[in-house]
Amino acid sequence: MARTIWTFGVYARKSYRLQWLWGFHNYQGDIMSYEGHIQCLCSKGHLTEIDCRDKDTICSCGEKFDFFNEVDDTNCEGNGKLHFDKHFLLSAAKMEVCNKGHQHEVEPAVYRHPTDEEVENLSTYYEWKGNEGKGKFVYYYCKTRLPVK
Repeated sequence: MARTIWTFGVYARKSYRLQWLWGFHNYQGDIMSYEGHIQCLCSKGHLTEIDCRDKDTICSCGEKFDFFNEVDDTNCEGNGKLHFDKHFLLSAAKMEVCNKGHQHEVEPAVYRHPTDEEVENLSTYYEWKGNEGKGKFVYYYCKTRLPVK
């Protein structure tokens, strides 16, 4: 039976392109699977979520991303997720209804950049609470293990 060595992600916040290294290696040198996404902010405060394998480091507004937060979705747990709408929202997105009755985003929401301490204290994970078939997923803060309200 192969034992597993866990190596974790490394990234550079202010780099011109995303520096992402994340792998799970066993003693035979095989890389195990990883699923996840990255929460990115550009210098204007626009939030974009990209796949962990995406090489795009440019926001839709044309600015480069300068903040990256990796979220591990390997076992559908969302480990490390930051709730930007709850903690970092500066201004909500402006929506408009067209003549066909559809809502369209006119201006994106703007978020402030979290500090390193906020990232450490406010990143979350979730667990299933309840019995099989009856229950719900509950988000918890990683550091304090308190539920997110």
